Amino acid sequence: MISGIRLHRYWFPTRIGFGIGFGATAWTEQDARRLLRSAVPYIDMTTLGPPIVDIDIRDLDPGHVLPNIGVCSVRGVWYPNVPSPGT
Repeated sequence: MISGIRLHRYWFPTRIGFGIGFGATAWTEQDARRLLRSAVPYIDMTTLGPPIVDIDIRDLDPGHVLPNIGVCSVRGVWYPNVPSPGT
């Protein structure tokens, strides 16, 4: 852990026509964006809206996001559910 900083769940909604959104758990918004760029190389970062910080995952789409979500309690990308680096 970075001293004095805790992990946050970030949900990045996308503009209409670019999918549902992306989720990552990270130290900061900048860290979350780096994780997304690394794990989802096809992502067009310009389609992302402002993130919802510390989102309650129960508020996410129960038909698409929740059945396909990865682990959101550790640092990494959890939607889409992609392997973390080194796994």
